[in-house]
Amino acid sequence: KENNFGAGGMPVSRGVGNYTAKASITLYAEESQKLADVAPEGDITLIPIFDVLVTFLDATGTILTTHIIKNCEFMGNKREVKQGDKKIEVQHDLIVSHILWKN
Repeated sequence: KENNFGAGGMPVSRGVGNYTAKASITLYAEESQKLADVAPEGDITLIPIFDVLVTFLDATGTILTTHIIKNCEFMGNKREVKQGDKKIEVQHDLIVSHILWKN
């Protein structure tokens, strides 16, 4: 949302822009490689659209909540490794359509 200004210093209306959802997933290099091993042509960006369920317990540990990240696709498969790294983590950016938030 953003304010629209006309004459004077106060907004005259409010506009609503497009909804944009963002998501990424971080995997160990071995897990990322397993995805590439089963992906079409070894390219994770060719994996068909999928949903991601994010499930967690609240602070009291009694209420389970699940959000659904819809229509995900991998945007790339890059990694940065430095000398001396003990583990290699790969962050994969996802393109997603929307998120179903459970309130």
